[in-house]
Amino acid sequence: MLKRWLIRSVFMLPLLLSVVGWGVSGWYHCHLDYSKFPYSYCVGTSWGTVSICRYTYGSDYPYPIGWDYQAMPNPSVRFWPEITFASAPPHFLGFSLFHGSVGFAYADVLDAPYWFLILLFGIALLFVWRKTRKPIELRAFPVELADKKRT
Repeated sequence: MLKRWLIRSVFMLPLLLSVVGWGVSGWYHCHLDYSKFPYSYCVGTSWGTVSICRYTYGSDYPYPIGWDYQAMPNPSVRFWPEITFASAPPHFLGFSLFHGSVGFAYADVLDAPYWFLILLFGIALLFVWRKTRKPIELRAFPVELADKKRT
């Protein structure tokens, strides 16, 4: 029984983190960066989306080195996905892909909405929950086939 709940807990954790992340993303813009010349990789959240990005810096830019974390309040509270870049193509249901120049660097940004992550982790949890349930014991009520002679 402990093994079942341990496996289920591993699949409940991403679902719980996605729900909490969606709530936090409405009020705050948070991102974690790692930079090493000439690239910078980041994961961020804002306005109902999770962003994964990579920046490529030019040789004349004083690029940052190492880890950086920022959390800033959003100017307006929104829980539904918004476009993060002014020149980004229109997004569909919160998904967007940006590939282009951002002034000082060249950026590749992928945005995925939290509702999609919650749906994905919820389906995975449902599948795992059904696979880890206790096997059914066949001791309840025996079923006998009816005689064809009696009908």
